[in-house]
Amino acid sequence: MKKNLFIVLVVVLSGLMFTSCSKCYECTTEHEVEVITPDTSYVTQETSTEDYCSSSAEEVAQKEADEGSVCTAI
Repeated sequence: MKKNLFIVLVVVLSGLMFTSCSKCYECTTEHEVEVITPDTSYVTQETSTEDYCSSSAEEVAQKEADEGSVCTAI
C-alpha cells in the first residue's frame, strides 16, 4: 500500500514540475536605423534576434506587444 502511495506521489510531483518549466522562444525584432555619412543619410531596417525563455505565455505576449517582436517556439 505504501509503495503504491509513493508511486502516485512521485507521478503527481513530476507532473507539477513539468508544468512550470520554461519554454524558449526565438524573438526577432526590426528597428529603423538612420545611417549618416559625410555625403548622405538614409534610413534602413536592422533585424535583431534573441533567445528568450519564460514559463509564462503572458510574458512572451507582453514582449511582443512592447518591443514589436515576433517570437516563435524553439
